[in-house]
Amino acid sequence: MTSKGDKNLGSSDKELAVKAKTEFNKGNYSNCLQVLDKLPSDRNGDLKLAHNKAVAEFYKGGLKKTEAFQKALKSVFEKAKLRPERLETLEDVDNCILYYNYAVILYHLRQYRAALGIVSKIFRYIEPLDDSIAKRICWLLTECCLSAHQPAQALEAIKFIESKFTAKPEDARKKDGTLTSLALRVHRYRLRAFLQLHNMADLASDIRHMADTDMSKAFIESYKEYLSGQGRAAVSVLNRVAAMTLPAYRATGEHVPTMYYNNLACIHHYLNKPNVAAYYLQKAMAENDAATAVPQTKAEGDRYGSVPIHTIGGSRHYEIVYNMGLASLHAGRPKRAFDCLTEAIQVYHTNPRLWLRLAECCVMAHRQERHGEQGAGGKRQGLIQGTIGAGTHRKLVLRPTTTPSSGSDQVSAAIPNPTLEFASLALRNAWLILGEDGEGESPVTVEPANPVTPDQVQTIRCSVLSAAAYVHLCLGDPVLALEHACKLLHQRLLAPVQRLLGHLYAAEALVLLDRVDEALEHLSHELGGDMSLHAPGVTPSPVEQQWYPSTPLGARMCLQYNMAVVRTIRGELDRAWDLLRVMNPSSPEVPPQVVQLALYLQLKHGNLDIVRSIIKQHSPQYR
Repeated sequence: MTSKGDKNLGSSDKELAVKAKTEFNKGNYSNCLQVLDKLPSDRNGDLKLAHNKAVAEFYKGGLKKTEAFQKALKSVFEKAKLRPERLETLEDVDNCILYYNYAVILYHLRQYRAALGIVSKIFRYIEPLDDSIAKRICWLLTECCLSAHQPAQALEAIKFIESKFTAKPEDARKKDGTLTSLALRVHRYRLRAFLQLHNMADLASDIRHMADTDMSKAFIESYKEYLSGQGRAAVSVLNRVAAMTLPAYRATGEHVPTMYYNNLACIHHYLNKPNVAAYYLQKAMAENDAATAVPQTKAEGDRYGSVPIHTIGGSRHYEIVYNMGLASLHAGRPKRAFDCLTEAIQVYHTNPRLWLRLAECCVMAHRQERHGEQGAGGKRQGLIQGTIGAGTHRKLVLRPTTTPSSGSDQVSAAIPNPTLEFASLALRNAWLILGEDGEGESPVTVEPANPVTPDQVQTIRCSVLSAAAYVHLCLGDPVLALEHACKLLHQRLLAPVQRLLGHLYAAEALVLLDRVDEALEHLSHELGGDMSLHAPGVTPSPVEQQWYPSTPLGARMCLQYNMAVVRTIRGELDRAWDLLRVMNPSSPEVPPQVVQLALYLQLKHGNLDIVRSIIKQHSPQYR
């Protein structure tokens, strides 16, 4: 409600305006509307009057008629020849409150960046405004910055609030030494910004100002322990919430049980317990659905569900679905994970990490279907596929090697399915969002997660390229596979295991392109010395990741096998056999294709006795 600047009103009209504001502040919205109806509407005052009536009507309806309020504000914008989406039209300080109310609606509709654009423009005119309105603008600006994952800008807004509203000691502390509500709110905002920035030092110094009975302190301290790598301590701190009195969802717009179970799931995922994480996420989803269910008394034509405006964006459905997808992926259930992540991608379609996870679901599903693998470990298939004939005429049929997928029997790659074709599309989307590596690259959003650093963007880029090289090899496209592998090998912050994969993929692509000599240049024993999953200086992930090969011995054996294949193609059968005979085929570190290559080499040499011996050793049922 506004009553300032009514210069053209008479004394009686001013009294009515003051009375209307008083009734509004008391919560007597019906009386406020009756008083507003008595005010005259002229060319200069009808816009302000229409705006105040819209606000009073909205409050009278219990903040539930959001769509009607939004239409009323747009009508005022049109009468004033203003456009909320065009911020250059804001030139008059008197219109700030109109833009502010529109930004509030956008914020609760979770259109954070649009709301941030508007409130940032209003913030330039904050000096001549009343302190009560200025505070509201500052709070909204800070909330929008944090919700849009821009913690650095949020800290700037917090500094302004402190300098303007808590400059005096009595503004920050009460007589008993405790923080005032304003100072406590500032501390909470600053702590949220520090969490997004992973600033542990400043976080520890600020959190002591909060009371132990404050529920937000339990969440913040638990998050701090989580970021510090203390998963069990994070669970212990978070469990303090269970003993506290929880606020009603309809009053705050935040459902604490949903946040509690979701955070428990994240911590257990961090502790390498994806199945336990999935269990808690199911409980979080059930709590969220029960709290945010649209009432049966929904008004006809109200697309926002006839609920208070602060609860419209209270659902955390897509964040939970995203987390469920990650937990299922790590638990070795790629199809379940794929279904969850395809639902999340509808909202977070600019998140390259999410597109990468979708591709990983497709790759895992492909390996489980084609190779019979369960999770990352996998199991070996038999050497013999079957027999033909009987007695002395019996012939053994060796199991064929996996051939690249042609995609002819697949549905369109544009239709979400856990196939390699869709993986290729997902990886291309991720690469386009990330862009080429370069100085001063634009920031990449990974919502709903916190912002990523340039180094983290680079690690995502390396993962996308390595996955793309593998996918195109499986699809029988060695040209694109070679292109991605070469790009991967030229990336900075390349992890040793990714360097190994890059050389292996490049060598395989070159073999398929009949460039065998070039392929041999990519195979070297020196590549298998370090199997670290992270580049030097990059903080390793606490979540276990299963790779093959996962040990230096396995890497050397894999390289040795690939060199033997190249030597065989070049006709250097003796050198190929020299590479194979030092390998123990029964060792889990040795690729299962080694036995097949050994059979081929001995058949070429005519050593049938050795061939029979190999078959008896690895497939005794076919003696």
